[in-house]
Amino acid sequence: MQIAAEALDGPWAARIVWRLFWGGKSFSALERDLGFPGRAVVARELEALEGRGIVERRVVPGAPLEYALTPSGEGLKIVVGTMYQWGLLMRDAVPSEAPAPASPARRPPIRLVPRRPAP
Repeated sequence: MQIAAEALDGPWAARIVWRLFWGGKSFSALERDLGFPGRAVVARELEALEGRGIVERRVVPGAPLEYALTPSGEGLKIVVGTMYQWGLLMRDAVPSEAPAPASPARRPPIRLVPRRPAP
């Protein structure tokens, strides 16, 4: 578990792996797909993923340099895909009934429960 968590360490790592599920992309295409978090941010995340053996740079004749998943990165598809599915579940979740915190500075975490289908 720790190895998988470390492989996806970084705020954009899982999102980059997700964007590369369907093939290689240029740096600018990745930056655009990620919502333009900034060139330095994307470069730092790609460098970290390359260092972990998750992403590789590929030279494509007549095209810009592209980034693609390595075989190890391909192995993370099931992990990131499951994260995506969990996110869809939680997107439709409703906050549980919890008493209001005494101080807004120390709010307890919100416990999410899946929404029950309407009868």
